[in-house]
Amino acid sequence: RHDIPDAAPLLPIINLPTIHCPHVRFHRVLYRIRPTGSSTTQSHFRAERSLSTAHSVNINTCLFFIRCQNQVHASVSFREIILCTMATEQRDLDVIIFGASGFTGKYTIYEGIKLLDGLKWAIAGRSRDKLNKILKEVEAKSGKDLSDTELVIADVKDADSLRKMAARCRIVINCCGPYRFYGEPVVKACIEAGTHHVDVSGEPQYMERMQLEYHEQAKEKGVYVVSACGFDSIPADLGTVFLEQQFDGTVNSVETFLEATPKSPDAATGGAVIHYGTWESAIYGLAHANELRGLRSKLFGSRLPNFQPRLKDRPLLHRTKFADNRWCLPFPGSDRSVVMRSQRYFYDNEKKRPIQMKAYVTFSSLIHVIGVIIVSAIFALMTRYKIGRQLLLKVIGIPMT
Repeated sequence: RHDIPDAAPLLPIINLPTIHCPHVRFHRVLYRIRPTGSSTTQSHFRAERSLSTAHSVNINTCLFFIRCQNQVHASVSFREIILCTMATEQRDLDVIIFGASGFTGKYTIYEGIKLLDGLKWAIAGRSRDKLNKILKEVEAKSGKDLSDTELVIADVKDADSLRKMAARCRIVINCCGPYRFYGEPVVKACIEAGTHHVDVSGEPQYMERMQLEYHEQAKEKGVYVVSACGFDSIPADLGTVFLEQQFDGTVNSVETFLEATPKSPDAATGGAVIHYGTWESAIYGLAHANELRGLRSKLFGSRLPNFQPRLKDRPLLHRTKFADNRWCLPFPGSDRSVVMRSQRYFYDNEKKRPIQMKAYVTFSSLIHVIGVIIVSAIFALMTRYKIGRQLLLKVIGIPMT
């Protein structure tokens, strides 16, 4: 911190203090000038210096000319801010894919081969044999040599193993669901270790409970816990943000339409295939849907304000030109929950007008829609009772992977 009384529009060369952090990677150091006088609260200036060193450094003196946009008639103070995109303490791995031997984990490894080039990454799970098996399968199909990929043994029922895993890397990609049952221990371990956490959860109860219980701890540690990074709900959430960025005006409302085309990807079964973890998440998510109201009252405290014009609910079953005149039903996934949490963040922290949002799923055939309504009603009824959930999980012969 340096105080400069009566700073002129063009500040002189300033010698900044030494920064010594032997265990931190610096990409660049940002010096932000923040006026301390009440009359200059609108004046904010900054300068930054990029660093070519990739590992521990000593920053002795940084020299800057800083031109102010307005005259400053008060002292200003310097605050050093280390921008750490990947700049946590030195660790031997950048990324660990946890739950790698499962359905989601396998496809994450395929993506990792393409996206993690140049980074040090490993796969993790509770069974070394299963990890070796999935690695050989991916290696055979991708044609990539994965023999140097490290295997990390960690179990959601062993908190110490999770902490040790998280402490070795900068980011954990958590593929172990259902997250209602297995997500929290990984989130907790990552926060304790100061490690960022990413998952593909589509479970609103889990995501909102993690925010309620761990937001302040994560904030204090400088850790990001990012959920819904799969089909649920990147297209809806980032699509809404992108639309707002490209829209010439103020976006009042967004409606999303997911096209459902019933097909059988499995010729052996002749029916639709669903991953067991997704099926289990849907069962317990619907069974405990009534938890959301109480959870949200604790998390948010109050509702978002109502803005006009209000986005009206469409009929349960309808057709619309916006979806090529297909039959539409409300989409029961997590898209709306995720989008509205983002909108609340923008409203609370950036004072932006929240965008209203509704999500729908569309079908080309009325017969398909009627079938979906009937099956959904039976499904919802069965999830209300323990015996019904057991039947859905164990007895009903729905092809699952």
